[in-house]
Amino acid sequence: RAGFSCLADDVKARIRDLSAYHSTQYSQAHDLGHYPDPRPGSLYHGEAYLRPLVKVHPETGVPNLFIGRHAFGIPGLSRDESRALLQDLVDFVVSDPARVYQHQWRVGDTLLWDNRALLHRARPYDYAQPRVLIGTRVAGDVPSELAYYPSDPEAEAGRGALERELAVLRFSAERAQGKGAGLA
Repeated sequence: RAGFSCLADDVKARIRDLSAYHSTQYSQAHDLGHYPDPRPGSLYHGEAYLRPLVKVHPETGVPNLFIGRHAFGIPGLSRDESRALLQDLVDFVVSDPARVYQHQWRVGDTLLWDNRALLHRARPYDYAQPRVLIGTRVAGDVPSELAYYPSDPEAEAGRGALERELAVLRFSAERAQGKGAGLA
């Protein structure tokens, strides 16, 4: 998220007051083609949380980009504009090796990071090999944590945005496979 300080001033001004929805269910569908199962008892929760693209770190006061593969749907922008802007921001951030840390894992390694100041992602790995991950949350800043318990109108807007986005992704995938829109 250090990439914010490197953005051109006009880009900073453009994105400073924008927000995007965030949902792991979106990223699983978009990136992997794993669509959530909405039946009761499944892991599907149908929530998407509206988060600012730029957040000020509560401890350091430094503005950071709050983007990543879970982000989609910027209110006020079209779907295509949202996708392009979010992808451009991610591409910019990771384009400079000075802003990228890639850990070379060794047995026994422990890695800690502050989600409020770091864009992170998992890398492909050999699924035949054992992999043990242990996650914990120490604390969080109140505005971020409150996003998990949004007011009813915000929750409804997030659910609607996620449902629409998943429907478009599913339609596009089916169409590409020749199953949708009357294609056989």
